[in-house]
Amino acid sequence: PSVGVATAGLTTAERHLVQTRRAETAYALRALCLQAILSDPRGKFLFSRLGTPDERQLSSQLETLRRSFGSASAALPSDASEGAAMVQSALHAREHEQLPVLRMCAAAHLLEPTDISRIHSAQWLLLGGQLRSSIALLLNALSFPNTPRLHAASATNLGLAYYKLGDLIRSMASYQRGITASKQCVPAVVGRFLVAIQANDRAEALLAAKMLDDVSRPSEEELIWQCTAEGSRRLTFHERLDAGSTALLNELANTTGPISRTLLYAIL
Repeated sequence: PSVGVATAGLTTAERHLVQTRRAETAYALRALCLQAILSDPRGKFLFSRLGTPDERQLSSQLETLRRSFGSASAALPSDASEGAAMVQSALHAREHEQLPVLRMCAAAHLLEPTDISRIHSAQWLLLGGQLRSSIALLLNALSFPNTPRLHAASATNLGLAYYKLGDLIRSMASYQRGITASKQCVPAVVGRFLVAIQANDRAEALLAAKMLDDVSRPSEEELIWQCTAEGSRRLTFHERLDAGSTALLNELANTTGPISRTLLYAIL
């Protein structure tokens, strides 16, 4: 992406340095936002860890950032200097001090436009119950061309937001957009499967169950996380079932393949 008019008059090497420092600062801001989202108790079993660094990797990344941003960055352009100041403040925040996640995502996006910052913003809004604002951000992200992985991530989070809003039809459609972008996106397949059961849509549920069982063996860690997450919401899941969807759940638990059956046993 362009680094803007602030680089006018600089040599090629100087422009490259400015662009590199902006990218590093944006990356640091996104990493800190991700840590805030994953460590927030409200999101413990809400967002899949698929494709994200595990706790050890994230801690290592943040330690590297502490060293990188430990000194003053007077040579940075003004926008990156402001971002670097936010990084330094966040890295030295007390353990239970809440970070300005939305501001940090916005700063990262200004430095290096990417849908990752939009997704993190939408996830933070979702944690705070601001569902319609989260949906608007994700729809905006989906309106631009992107990599299959990021498109699937945007659509999957959109499916979750619609689900929490109570719109099962749009939730299923959004999860399907995620699957269309990446058939190996386990969270999207799981979301479509469970929402179809709650909607008492047998055809959709059977199709999603087959997709889940046909996924190229999801990692054991991801499957365990999905089962644990859905198990933690077992009571809420059952509260949304009527007689028809309850019967469908019991039927599928005895007729589907091994992966989908394992998931259903976690919520029965």
